Amino acid sequence: MKSLLLAIPLLLNQCSAVDYVAYWREPPPPVWEQVYEDVRDLSDERHRPGQDWELQVAPGFPSDHLDAVVALYGDAISFWSGAFDFPQTVPLTVMGENDRDWWESVTTQESPPFRDDYNLYDAGWFGRSASKKSIGMVGTDHLGMPHIVTVVGSEVDFGYSGAFSAPLVARHETTHWFQYVATGSMTEKCTDWKMALFLGFFADPDDPRIGDTNGMACPWLSMPCWLSEGHAELYTIPFGLDSETLRSLRIWQIKNRTEDGLLRVLNLTRHNLTTGDQGCTREAMYSVGLLVNEKLFYDFGDERINEFWLAINQPSSSTNPSWEIAFSDTFGISAEDWYETSAIPYLLGVFDD
Repeated sequence: MKSLLLAIPLLLNQCSAVDYVAYWREPPPPVWEQVYEDVRDLSDERHRPGQDWELQVAPGFPSDHLDAVVALYGDAISFWSGAFDFPQTVPLTVMGENDRDWWESVTTQESPPFRDDYNLYDAGWFGRSASKKSIGMVGTDHLGMPHIVTVVGSEVDFGYSGAFSAPLVARHETTHWFQYVATGSMTEKCTDWKMALFLGFFADPDDPRIGDTNGMACPWLSMPCWLSEGHAELYTIPFGLDSETLRSLRIWQIKNRTEDGLLRVLNLTRHNLTTGDQGCTREAMYSVGLLVNEKLFYDFGDERINEFWLAINQPSSSTNPSWEIAFSDTFGISAEDWYETSAIPYLLGVFDD
């Protein structure tokens, strides 16, 4: 792929502080293997059974499937509650591929539980095509409370833990729930999400309403492409049936779906946002995001990363969004400097394999 050869000198010019001559003499360390082993070790160390959660189940959902779903989400919730110990109850909605009418009945215009405009019908969550799928999402209600929603098809194999499997979907979506709470989704700056989006991206700087949200939009509207989905992937893929194959799939997606735009994808991970018209792609969010979070974990560890997520819940400055301030405060280096001196060399090493 010719773009990689073109991208390297351009990236090197942006990252002159790195000794690339020395870097290219030595093969990259086996970062991901160590990180994945550490993540799996956490599963044995920090569970906190007893986190409260509220279950909403579609009528007629098979009891044996429900038991399996409850076990998967219970394990994932206790994994994260052992790290954050939040007092909030986790709402979990479970339904099957034939429960579209029921879903519509509990998401009426008069009482919408979620703020998202995401159309589950168009996304293929219902109908025969979803019978073998386990699909999940996290959305927030009008108060900013995050809800986990999952559709589990009638033919799902709960013993399978490969790509898009029920065990991995449970871990991924549960990670998002704790991200939402950590970053303040239930505070005033996030509850009126449409106003937060407007003030964050489109309002005149002198608009007096900006002060009503502490001068910032909800943190979910001002984070880099690589952060939230990449973080969720990092705490999901190590528990897969073949984590090396799952990781290789993400790398394949970068190399084969970006055509000649590798440099563009890499640059998207730096400053562009996860929402709004900012050009984030699935490759930047999930695939590059996984790799960047691998290096973040390798450099700083799980506890510091959890501190970073909690620190995002703060006002932004006139020049920096809250996540950049939290990054510098938590890790002692600016996000830009870390990306240039640590993340980019790691990414180049991965792509050179």
